[in-house]
Amino acid sequence: MTRTVSLPPEAAGERLDVVLTGVLGISRSQVQKLLKAGRVQIDGGIVDAKYTLGGGEEVAIASATVVATPAVPDVPILYEDDDVMVVDKPAGLIVHTSESGKAEPTVAAFGRAHGVVDEDQLRPGIVHRLDKDTSGVMVIAKNLAAKKELQRQFRSRSVRKTYTALVRGRLKESEAIVNLPIGRNRKRPVERAVIAGGRTAVTHYRVVATYPGASLLDIDLQTGRTHQIRVHFSHIGHPVIGDNLYGSKTAVPGLARQFLHASKLAFTSPNGTAVEVSSPLPADLQTYLNKLGGGV
Repeated sequence: MTRTVSLPPEAAGERLDVVLTGVLGISRSQVQKLLKAGRVQIDGGIVDAKYTLGGGEEVAIASATVVATPAVPDVPILYEDDDVMVVDKPAGLIVHTSESGKAEPTVAAFGRAHGVVDEDQLRPGIVHRLDKDTSGVMVIAKNLAAKKELQRQFRSRSVRKTYTALVRGRLKESEAIVNLPIGRNRKRPVERAVIAGGRTAVTHYRVVATYPGASLLDIDLQTGRTHQIRVHFSHIGHPVIGDNLYGSKTAVPGLARQFLHASKLAFTSPNGTAVEVSSPLPADLQTYLNKLGGGV
């Protein structure tokens, strides 16, 4: 069985084996076994682990693994035309399944059930991702031509992505840019970190309200690195509240996940329509904010 996997545009410059490890959800040694066996191809040619990606490649993987059919979740549709569908992803829902074949609800399964046509069995229609415990706006491509066009827009950074986050403490500047390179944490490969020689990562933020011990931010991403917001604000000493990977491991009473929400997405549909879709704070985050009190 051969399946095609679309790699994210932000994978440009990274090694193939490193990226496939995250995309497929399997160990790096498993990925390297596939590569050594000649079961991974790009543009019809067999590639090795050290292959440097340009971003957005279609990778063909010959594997005996059969991916189980995941359940279809209920996800609100915020906008739809013949080429794209914009959804409001709830926290706790993963974007796509891994090659392990574990059947669980995904955004990708929702897209396929609603008419998405894509050769990629693992990531049908997926052109960008949100972390499992991050809620908010996502766009899904409904056909291959739309997928390529949206991938082009993400690569050219013409898609505007806005997030709402609650971080610890009060920032010195009410509006600023965090421009710090991000790469894999060498000690803990699952995590990212600000490192010399990492990939360019630029985050714009504006403080919209302050609370006792916390600041509510509007954040615009110029780049889209994995965990970018969480890594940047942790690095400058203001981790996202509820983030137990880059912040405190201690549970936050009244909050079951990180306070991070993709609140707005603006792009051009392949049909030429300028699309801007917003999502209000979900109930769990708004309730936590209300309990803090004192917002100014």
